[in-house]
Amino acid sequence: SCGSYTLSVTGPKVPEAPANDVCNDAEELILQPQPVEFEQFIKVAIASGDTTFANIDGENATCGSSNSPGVWYMVAGTGDRMTAETCFGEWSRFMERARRIPYDTRLSIFTGRLADGDCQNLSCITNNDDACALQSSVAWESELDVIYFILVHGFGEARSGTYALRVSSNFFPAVDDW
Repeated sequence: SCGSYTLSVTGPKVPEAPANDVCNDAEELILQPQPVEFEQFIKVAIASGDTTFANIDGENATCGSSNSPGVWYMVAGTGDRMTAETCFGEWSRFMERARRIPYDTRLSIFTGRLADGDCQNLSCITNNDDACALQSSVAWESELDVIYFILVHGFGEARSGTYALRVSSNFFPAVDDW
């Protein structure tokens, strides 16, 4: 028989991209002093996230080519050597156990300026893939108060996943603070 009907089609909701999906929305990392040994300190910031629903960044091709989605962080230079890494401590080991196959990260470091809400004239400082197994680590000599942009992305074609990022810098407190 024939008659009228209504067809309703539903599907899963498309997840939103992370808040720091593009350079001009980079999440600011604030380095905090932490003791490491007797009278020795470093400044550290730790962040974690997921690049699964991020977009592919055009900057990938200029600083460690990959075709994987990424997320952005920014940190002020300290005038000392700085390190950004996804391979550190218990968090990295936990991530490997939880996922069995860890996310193959790639790190790219840029300088540039954030003007009018737009990242302009980014220059590649350094990049790395696979410093420690499938995780990455980069180091650079920073300039005081220069803004550095950190792109956490994957290696190769459309690799994405969860990560933990640690950014650190040497820190020498004033003698009076000891």
